[in-house]
Amino acid sequence: MVRKGYKQNYDYFILAGASLGALQGWTQVFKEHLDLSLQLHHVHEVIFIDHLDCGYYKKIFGTGISQQEEEEKHY
Repeated sequence: MVRKGYKQNYDYFILAGASLGALQGWTQVFKEHLDLSLQLHHVHEVIFIDHLDCGYYKKIFGTGISQQEEEEKHY
C-alpha cells in the first residue's frame, strides 16, 4: 500500500476469500462496509488482494487458486 501512495490513508477490511468472498457468501457484509466507507471516507478506489492456496476458494471450488491459475487469474 505504501508503494501505491496510500501510506496511512486506507481502510483495511478482511473477508474470507477476498474478491470471491465479496461476491459469494459475504456480499451483504461487503456492501454494508463499502457503503459506510463511502459515506465516511469518500472512497474512490477498492483494491482486493487475493492470495494463493485460499481456504475459502478451496471450499467453493474444491481446489486452491494455485491449481486454478490456468482457468482464472486473481489480481
